[in-house]
Amino acid sequence: MNGESGAVRAYRPLLALIVVGGLAIRLLHFALPLGSDDQVWIKVAREIAGGQPHTDLPVYYTRLVWTWLLIGWGTLGSLTLEWASVLMFMLGALTILLVAAAARAAFDARAALLAALVYAAHPLAITFDTAALPDGLAVCLLAATIAAFIHYLKERRARTLLICGLIIGLQFGVKNYFMLVSLPCALTIFASPLPWRQRCAQIGILAGGASAGLAVALLIGALSGVGLGSHIEGAGHYVDYISQGGGSESVRSDLVRFAALLVGRGEVLTVLFFGFGAAIGCLTLFGLIATAVGARRNPVLLFIAATVLLFVLFLMLMPVRLSPLTFTQFHERYLTVVLPALSIATGAALAAAWQALTARPLKIAAAGMLLAVVAYGGWVPNGMHDRYGVLEMRGLARALGMAPGTHTQVLLLPIHFRRLVPDSFYERGVTLRYVDFASTASLDSAFDAIAADPTVAIIAFRKPFRTLSERLRTGDYSDATSDALEAGLVPTARSRGYSIEAVRVPYDSLRVWLARAGVDTRGQLVAWLIRKPVT
Repeated sequence: MNGESGAVRAYRPLLALIVVGGLAIRLLHFALPLGSDDQVWIKVAREIAGGQPHTDLPVYYTRLVWTWLLIGWGTLGSLTLEWASVLMFMLGALTILLVAAAARAAFDARAALLAALVYAAHPLAITFDTAALPDGLAVCLLAATIAAFIHYLKERRARTLLICGLIIGLQFGVKNYFMLVSLPCALTIFASPLPWRQRCAQIGILAGGASAGLAVALLIGALSGVGLGSHIEGAGHYVDYISQGGGSESVRSDLVRFAALLVGRGEVLTVLFFGFGAAIGCLTLFGLIATAVGARRNPVLLFIAATVLLFVLFLMLMPVRLSPLTFTQFHERYLTVVLPALSIATGAALAAAWQALTARPLKIAAAGMLLAVVAYGGWVPNGMHDRYGVLEMRGLARALGMAPGTHTQVLLLPIHFRRLVPDSFYERGVTLRYVDFASTASLDSAFDAIAADPTVAIIAFRKPFRTLSERLRTGDYSDATSDALEAGLVPTARSRGYSIEAVRVPYDSLRVWLARAGVDTRGQLVAWLIRKPVT
């Protein structure tokens, strides 16, 4: 694309339209909370800001670049999940702009607009951008790193490379494995035709910038009372928390267990290209292939392809413990790490494909297909509601909404929900109390409470989404599917003749849209509401 023709003249208005449209789609699908531990970060930020004792897992107190961003943002409004979500919308908009800036620097305005459109409409980004989790900031910083490095490749300025390294180092205080983007950066410099001494000097500048960013992240930790030992301790606890074996205990062969693990992870990986976001996913696969083929001659394409492939391999194969061999859990949310690079690759491939189309009917067909893909991206994210953490909180929100009709004034929840429930849930006219249902004495006390007072109820959640083999689907389930800690709740309630009411929420696009239109559907079974029948 040459000169100021076409999309170049309208670049800024079109980019603004894409950003506004992307935010509108995110708002359409927005609900609190979107992740399993959104509220945990709010609580941790309050504790750090107030110098209070740490009450949660050590790892939550080491991602301090993210935590202090929350604290600083809270000073402009309030340190609540709702106000933090406003920040996430802003970070999402900034990420779209950074993706466009990187694509424009590497290619042209048309590629930039298409890359921004792909990111703005990708179901993974729509679903997870607005969750108040460190992933949103990490992806935004990753997009900034990619944009800075591409500018460096075009300009070869040491200052730009230093900024790139600084951003990489700061990722240690957000999500530390995002620092791996330094490897594609180093690889691209290493593969350049520059003299060896100059290559080594540039890699040294990148490493120096990353060290400076890391030092800033550690300094923020030190000023917050989190020393290097705390980082190590937090990492150890996190390894225990996220470890996932290679298969079931009944499979004895390590090779077979490893193969089973890869098959399971491959199923999650298909989400990126062929799953719920299949329309845009296929476009990004097209972009990745085109980028990989052209990587040999173009350093920008080499960097983008290497970035995507590195993080995909990391998520698929990275062990967190060698003896016994265990791997990190694989959640669809983690795939957002490849979205900025994938979107840039797709924007470039689509722009090249558009230029190659000479027949007017083909151009009309291509434009119509792209519009259909974007529209589908705006529809699909509701299909992701069937995920760990999301259904549990939405089930609780549904139970609170049912409270007036069931005359419930006090709701008893499992004790581990104390750290997860958003502050706004306490303002819905129902008193929330937490009970250790694993304790026989506490369980008996809870049943005595609802027997004595018909306004008291217990909510028993189904076994949540943890691994691929436990994905929840529609239909009725036995009592055995309740969470292991509360497995005795429903059978005990049934044996005592208590009232048991299913708590259901919409779980796919069609049911969500029907619910918004006021049409009730069967929905997904999420929990049981246990009450003493009113006599």
